[in-house]
Amino acid sequence: MSRDNRKKAMRRRAYYTGESHQQVRKASDGHLWIPEAQNPAQQFVESAVLHRLLQGALAQWPDGLPPKHPLFVESVSPTVEGLGLTVPMGDARRFGLGLVGEVVDGGPSVDEITILAVSGNDLHLNAPGGGVVDLFCAWSELLHTVRAVPGASVSSREIRLSALAGTELTGDERVVLSGLLRRIALFTNDPAALDWLLAWHQWLVLSRRGNRPRLPESLIRDLTAEGFGLGPVPCRVLGLDSQPRRGTVGRSETHPVRSGSEAFGVPPASVSRKPRSDRISLGSLVDALQEVSMFWQAAGRQILLDQLRHMFGSGFDPAEFPAVRPHLFSIVLACLGERGGLLVLADVVRQLEGESVAVDQVSELAAAMAAEAVPQSAVGPEPEDPLSQVVVTDRGQDQRQMLVDALQDMPILQNVDGRDLLLELLRHKLGSGFEPARHITTRLHLFSIVSACEREQAGLDVLAGALRELSPHSLAVDQVYALVGGMSPL
Repeated sequence: MSRDNRKKAMRRRAYYTGESHQQVRKASDGHLWIPEAQNPAQQFVESAVLHRLLQGALAQWPDGLPPKHPLFVESVSPTVEGLGLTVPMGDARRFGLGLVGEVVDGGPSVDEITILAVSGNDLHLNAPGGGVVDLFCAWSELLHTVRAVPGASVSSREIRLSALAGTELTGDERVVLSGLLRRIALFTNDPAALDWLLAWHQWLVLSRRGNRPRLPESLIRDLTAEGFGLGPVPCRVLGLDSQPRRGTVGRSETHPVRSGSEAFGVPPASVSRKPRSDRISLGSLVDALQEVSMFWQAAGRQILLDQLRHMFGSGFDPAEFPAVRPHLFSIVLACLGERGGLLVLADVVRQLEGESVAVDQVSELAAAMAAEAVPQSAVGPEPEDPLSQVVVTDRGQDQRQMLVDALQDMPILQNVDGRDLLLELLRHKLGSGFEPARHITTRLHLFSIVSACEREQAGLDVLAGALRELSPHSLAVDQVYALVGGMSPL
């Protein structure tokens, strides 16, 4: 390998692993690529680590916002023989609590892991079967953190976290988790990749219901890159087996990927996009809502409730449940009690989630159920007719969705720093009390900002003006002005 090519390969490896220049230099020419774990025992322990962190790390985020290292892993050093993992300085406590997670009986399984002190902060993380991760972490802080945790057995030289039975991971899914842990920096560098990882893992732990989240194009390129992307098995599991493992850094071509269940070998006929001709049950609509990934988290359902209260009034107050399905059932039942409630529900879901097969199914089921509930003779232009009121609401919802789409297309708003800058400018114009709810995904954060502006006097005009100040020559800002001009204040 020439000197220039070696430098490029070193930078490329660090992009995937987060390793420092010194760490990458220790790798020989033959190991600059990223190998997969070579045996089931090693795949098991690596998947156990990422599986635990994905269940527990989010609860440790300060103020609910992702820190610099969202899973509290600074870097990994993958080799053919094993894996090294470095925890960021000062994050040993959060890393330990992330490993412990918030797991309960009946939830997803977690595997038993043991952390052994070897020398100083050099540790070994083991799982039954013989796999080992070489862990570098502040031992005293980690030990002190985990000591009082139920289910943890602690001594001066050992931490043992017990297993919990539940939804099991398949062998192939373990291979995927192992491969993703070996490329952990991809999810530090790209918020869209992190969003996908969290959604995909949530899909796993919810017994694989509904469509699997679609990978962002940038992540597809990274995961299929020659020498650095995933191996054949994880590519097949993620629906990337038809994608060649592309070669060079900085390729700009896009790689099409099949979406939804088709990408994973499920026949398209298994996803029904048309409601049944016989009377539709409420459970069918709840089933469709459960396939919308944002509702798998309590925070996503709370966003839905906030927007429905905005539409129906503060008296809209469905009973809340910690489990997903009962909570969604409660929301659907409450919508049935509102004028045109199911149609409004479907519109809000589309506005929040965007376009997808699951959202189309929610819309079609809601429309069919609304048609069953309201006789055709009652549908007319009279203002007292509930459906005529919904038409006005729909138009506003469409405009709001188009506004969020336009904001999402602005490069400055595609990262959290740019959105924070916009918020600072809006607080300067609207007052220090302007504080929209924050969300990890770009779309939901932008939707929150738009909704908060609508509640302020001339707030949307102020938003458009602030964007003009930030991006004075942007065509997207022209579109924002046109959309704002057509939206009536709430």
